Amino acid sequence: MTRAQKLAAFQDCLSKVPGLKTGSELEESQPTARLNFDHPHGYRDCWRIIGPSSVPGFYNVVSTFRLDAYTQSNVRATFHLCLHESEFTRIH
Repeated sequence: MTRAQKLAAFQDCLSKVPGLKTGSELEESQPTARLNFDHPHGYRDCWRIIGPSSVPGFYNVVSTFRLDAYTQSNVRATFHLCLHESEFTRIH
């Protein structure tokens, strides 16, 4: 089988399971946030809200980006923060 045929067969298998989301669909469904304070990567609108912390009013947020956007490498950097809800703004 070619790569395209394997991908089509895999997509067909996925479509048979109701409510199943791929990783990219799941990532798109997570709300994003903008930081309200000075952080080296605060300008990025790609902060994702992972979920609430164990402490009321605090949330876990994460930002992941490719380190070398000019090559095909998949080397990525990830930043995790736990912030109070007043320190970020939900974008969507």
